[in-house]
Amino acid sequence: MDDFKNRKELTLLEIEKIARGLKGLTYLTLSGGEPTLRDDLPQIVSLFSRYSNTQFVTLPTNGLMPERITGLAQRMFEDNPGVSFRIVLPLDGLAGLHDYIRGVPGNFEKFKETYTLLNKLRARYTNFDIDIGTVLSKFNSGKISEII
Repeated sequence: MDDFKNRKELTLLEIEKIARGLKGLTYLTLSGGEPTLRDDLPQIVSLFSRYSNTQFVTLPTNGLMPERITGLAQRMFEDNPGVSFRIVLPLDGLAGLHDYIRGVPGNFEKFKETYTLLNKLRARYTNFDIDIGTVLSKFNSGKISEII
């Protein structure tokens, strides 16, 4: 921890130390930036499941990498069958409005693709739900019924 200013993220060993020190951590949310950028995300979940007795994991994601997100999710589900997962995808508007608000052209299509791929996993894994999160702003306040 002494050299934290020179590193961008915790190592798996550091995360294991944290997990070992947090007994009875029932709920865990892994966020901050984009958590699915970490290749070791399934191992991180397994550490908290094993050492902290974590039973519920929430994973908010921007949904921009459908195949990667789905692959990591599948590994997490397989490695941790006793853990319940919530994967949260953002939806701030339909089509162009969502892309505009998020500042990424094609974002809405990626959202739909990620949702579709995750939804297909439901046939094989019963330990997860897909949540949709919406940020209400001046850009979409008149479109909430449409978003719902």
